[in-house]
Amino acid sequence: MVEVIALNLTGISKLDHLIHLVTPAKQKKLSRIKDPASARQILASDLLARAVICDRLGWKNHQIEYCYNEFGKPALISREDFHFNLSHAGDWVVMALSCSETGIDIEQVVPLDMEIARHFFSASEYQQLKKVPDHSKLDHFFQIWTLKESFTKMTGLGLSEDLNSFSIELCDNFPRLSSGSFSPVFFRQFDIQSNYKLAVCAREDSFSPSITLVNEEYIYQRLAFS
Repeated sequence: MVEVIALNLTGISKLDHLIHLVTPAKQKKLSRIKDPASARQILASDLLARAVICDRLGWKNHQIEYCYNEFGKPALISREDFHFNLSHAGDWVVMALSCSETGIDIEQVVPLDMEIARHFFSASEYQQLKKVPDHSKLDHFFQIWTLKESFTKMTGLGLSEDLNSFSIELCDNFPRLSSGSFSPVFFRQFDIQSNYKLAVCAREDSFSPSITLVNEEYIYQRLAFS
């Protein structure tokens, strides 16, 4: 079963004290990020992943070793049955867990020029967006965007894959991949907060019915003494 775990960063104060628990390479990367909010999101993502891995596998933090594909997608060394993916936006950090490939994307819904869809959506997706009433266009755009991102993150290709090379259809709000020569994949959308969109893509068609919310104490307890 695919599970979604989420951490809200609002009011969190302890995570910065746990930076020594991530790798020296990640610490160096964080030190180069000029935007404090972005650095905080990236640190929180790493710590959430480590806390969940320690919790689910019974590991200590120092046992966690990642390998990366050529596009930067992380995986656990020696655990081919434990797949995960991370995303962050605004006040949220989210993680998808599965026994097979999975991808997750969260976006904060903000005003933007709908013409951006012309460059990133397939022709059919763009035409469908144009048919959506103006008051619903933004919501529809971010639904499709997060679904497409979750798919590319599941495949591990990320931004190296052209987003307009495949299409997502919303049939009665049930998303499906409608074009491209791909193995079967499955999507789910989750409600997390009114001004956010969250989508998950996986190789298995079994998803937890709701999001598991954790807090900073969950992370601190599983890592501080690990």
